[in-house]
Amino acid sequence: MTSVQSLRADSHPGDQLTPGDPLAIHGMNFSGRTKILRQAAGLDASPAAGIANGPGRGRGDGLQIYVGPEIYNSISGLAPTVLGEIELHSPGAVPDHAILRLLSDLDLPRLYDHNPFTVSGGEQALVVIAAALALAPSVLALDCCLEQVDAELRDRVLRHLNHGAASGTAVMIADNRFSEYGPPDLRRITLPAPGDIDFAGADARLSTLSPLGEGALTPSEAVALRLEGVSYSYPGGPPVLRRVSISLEPGAIYVLDGRNGAGKSTLAKILSGVLKPHQGVLYRGSDILDAWSRPGHFVGYHFQNPDVQLFARSVSAEISSGPRASGLPPGSVENRTAVLLEAFGLTYVQNWHPLDLPFAARKRVALAATLAMGTPWILLDEPTLGQDSDAVRVLVEMIHEYARAGGGAVIISHSSEFRELLKGRRLLLEGGMICE
Repeated sequence: MTSVQSLRADSHPGDQLTPGDPLAIHGMNFSGRTKILRQAAGLDASPAAGIANGPGRGRGDGLQIYVGPEIYNSISGLAPTVLGEIELHSPGAVPDHAILRLLSDLDLPRLYDHNPFTVSGGEQALVVIAAALALAPSVLALDCCLEQVDAELRDRVLRHLNHGAASGTAVMIADNRFSEYGPPDLRRITLPAPGDIDFAGADARLSTLSPLGEGALTPSEAVALRLEGVSYSYPGGPPVLRRVSISLEPGAIYVLDGRNGAGKSTLAKILSGVLKPHQGVLYRGSDILDAWSRPGHFVGYHFQNPDVQLFARSVSAEISSGPRASGLPPGSVENRTAVLLEAFGLTYVQNWHPLDLPFAARKRVALAATLAMGTPWILLDEPTLGQDSDAVRVLVEMIHEYARAGGGAVIISHSSEFRELLKGRRLLLEGGMICE
């Protein structure tokens, strides 16, 4: 990228915004990126709500919009379809021509009849951004919400933010994957690396991630995981998976790749027992695996959205709940919990409620809780969301440690850098089938 600038401590982020010229805010986790974007959008320090938040409501009257990484919180819930959600945010009866071009370019017309809560996370991000642009805001702040969009569609969004659809809108973007962005180049402000990460007093610090270390977390004995003829369709929809057959070997790392909406998360939920296939069989070695009778006990699943995974009243209770439920001795549970709290930099906030933490930290808690189970297999859906490059490198090492200890891993990620660092076997999901 070009035009790297410095941000003065006494400057206001809005002073550097120009319509049609997106500004990238580059920095590590907890460097203040979110605070800057929220200030630019006219919001205080309260948690972000939906995309309609801001001082204005009508077209051209100074509406400022913040869209955070919790993309699911930016869907209104007032429209039963994707098209209805976008029309709800259009001042006229239908979106204007620029927005219609954007919708077509992002391949959203095929989703018009879908419920916005049932499409994939990347597709939700596209819907929310389109709905935000339909309001023609004066400022649009996008906080790490493009990380779950596939590379081709993400670059299309950026082109529209530079031309046409964002006419009159000043755009700010924070993201952890700027190094993976294609053209166009973005003006960039680089924030200094954070020192002591202290967001709520001396008892609420977040440390950086550190590798688990060999032998620190030994998974249960893994055997091959095999699918034969697995098919699945959501009610009233077309087939998402079409007779998928594949054998996964323990001690290996697999990277499940595919465009937004290809069915990656659906396949992940079937493997972990969250969903039951309409056709086909899962095998654990030579035995049939009834995964849906005990979801998550053979394949530990980390959800793309961490908030649907968190339920305990404290961080330490969240991490310890899985191994405790699986019958590990109390001493082993305490040791495993302590190791993961340290590795994920959560020791200082172990008594906090997980949902009181920032998104990046909630993602850490959910990842730690998945690893704590020590299941033979782990399946991590977009584990790098909201995580900076330093955290990504440590996550890669953690996954390799798990595989070296005999566990199998299946990873879903739209980050090309993360996939390359993993060096796993690529499984491409396309047209409802696996193409190796």
